[in-house]
Amino acid sequence: MRLQNLKSFPVIAVTALLAVGLLAFLAGLLTAPDDPKSLPVTAQTEPQDHRPQTRTTPPRANDTPVVRPDLPRPPDRKDNRPPVVRPDRTPVVTPPPAELPPGRTDEMVTLPRNQTAGASIMVILEDPDGNRLSSNTVSLAVNSPGLGWQVLTDAPQALGEGRLLFRKLYAGEYRVRNENVHYRSTDEVVVIGPEEERTVKLVLSPAERARVEFFIRLATGDIPQFVTIQILAGTAAEPAGAGRFGKTHGTQLMAPGSVHSSTSRYAPDRTTGMIPFTVAVGSETRFVFASSLEQTHYGAEVTVQGQPGLQQRDVTLVVSDIGKSLAGDGEPRRLARIEITLTLDGKVVNFTRVNLRAALSDLHYRDPSRREGNLFVWENIMSGRWWLAVEGREFHAAHVQQVEIGGAEQITIDIVTGRLRVSAHLDGKNGGFRPLLYNVRLRPEGAGHIERAFNGNLTGKETDHIDFVVPAGSYEITVGRPDTGTPVAADPPQRQVTVTGGGNQTLDFTIRPAAKVEFQALNGAGQPVAGVEFLFTRHPAGSVPESERQFLGKGGVDGRCSTGAAPSGAVYLMIWTASTDWNNPDRVFRLDLPAHGDKDLGGLVVAP
Repeated sequence: MRLQNLKSFPVIAVTALLAVGLLAFLAGLLTAPDDPKSLPVTAQTEPQDHRPQTRTTPPRANDTPVVRPDLPRPPDRKDNRPPVVRPDRTPVVTPPPAELPPGRTDEMVTLPRNQTAGASIMVILEDPDGNRLSSNTVSLAVNSPGLGWQVLTDAPQALGEGRLLFRKLYAGEYRVRNENVHYRSTDEVVVIGPEEERTVKLVLSPAERARVEFFIRLATGDIPQFVTIQILAGTAAEPAGAGRFGKTHGTQLMAPGSVHSSTSRYAPDRTTGMIPFTVAVGSETRFVFASSLEQTHYGAEVTVQGQPGLQQRDVTLVVSDIGKSLAGDGEPRRLARIEITLTLDGKVVNFTRVNLRAALSDLHYRDPSRREGNLFVWENIMSGRWWLAVEGREFHAAHVQQVEIGGAEQITIDIVTGRLRVSAHLDGKNGGFRPLLYNVRLRPEGAGHIERAFNGNLTGKETDHIDFVVPAGSYEITVGRPDTGTPVAADPPQRQVTVTGGGNQTLDFTIRPAAKVEFQALNGAGQPVAGVEFLFTRHPAGSVPESERQFLGKGGVDGRCSTGAAPSGAVYLMIWTASTDWNNPDRVFRLDLPAHGDKDLGGLVVAP
């Protein structure tokens, strides 16, 4: 009787419903989608990290922090999920190193890293009568083989009574130079050893001044009503990131020399166009001229070598971009008001960050005085040309454009978007299921250092892609290793692309295993060698294509060198110190680098 009851239709139906419910619950636990808010469409889901990444390299000269607004909202990606990856279940297999073409190699000599920066230089400033002078415009430069004098960033400690102290220095050859334009240029070269304390006395004499007269006209023959003039006086700048082979490095371990500048507006003589100045005798002074007439910008640059007596120069301002940022519209600047109405593809959306910047490299910006929906209002803002930067949840790169303030009080801007797919292909088979992320940075062309960064995920896969919605325009797309994680390298590391409104673009990058490598460049005495350049390559010395110059790295004043994207396997490490010959580096070492691993080479002897 009980068996018959169990076989009855109601019992069977209830049992089936319970079983279906239990299966649905378990499937929901296993496949429940992540919250898709603030993520671009991507081929991978878990593990993943699409949070904007802040660059820490600078990084290039004058870098500003990466813009980090609320992240944009992507389309639904439920149908694009791969299987869940479990990194801890499959070991990583490191492929054997590839054979290198035969080439020059040098014996690798290592020494313990030099951690001691215990030397110091005391600078005493006096006038010709022996009176102490109070001034802190003194620069200190280290002599870098193959590059020359590299000015250090650290400011001296002012001790009072005309004394300045440079501390925590490594042994080497240094140049102390007065940078005060009111005194004659004076410098002293000194060689210091480890832990040595040296004193340098600079006797400063007032700079002799000479008169220079500029007679200014536009290319049209007209004398401008107003001219904006920027004056740069002092030591010629030694570029911080300048290298031996034309590459400008982003490292901020070294900084340019001291150049004092001022910018003012002047009214030339209405009859002759003359504007007089005085310059320091014995030093160079650079003048940058800019003016505007009927929305046309004019500019010119003149360098004057200070000499006793009167100098007269004719200056013709030609059509140039110099005046765009320097002179503005040629009219006196005033307080103004501006209303900007924003839409995205003709629709009202939520813009998360909207601000105005006087310059794209400027760390400071002006937020709106008030906001009403998609209307943004700035009160009491100076007239002239400003840069508008807009970000929102519906798109993945900043919209940047120049706006004129002081004319129309109301501007309507519709941001038109297109689609960009960045595809990543792993070079060879994935050797395991360790987390393998790659980083994509989107920088609008002409947007300075305003950029956004996202991480893609190649864990357990051979291909991946990220779909972006971006404002129409040209972009610089950089792919590489995230700030943390498994070392990878992209080929090519950077590409340019133009996205049109409503258009679609696809960029392909090859992701290769890489290694994170560190070392300190030392001389035979164990002292750091400043400013070396280095390259990891599979080409032998003398056969390295010039296209690989983009992969050059540069060490700091302490000799420390590092990269997170050295090719794995068998490679050559080439180091340039005194040599400036691309085909003849000072040292060439052969290395076997671990795929997706770290390698600390310690202290490498790269110079006698």
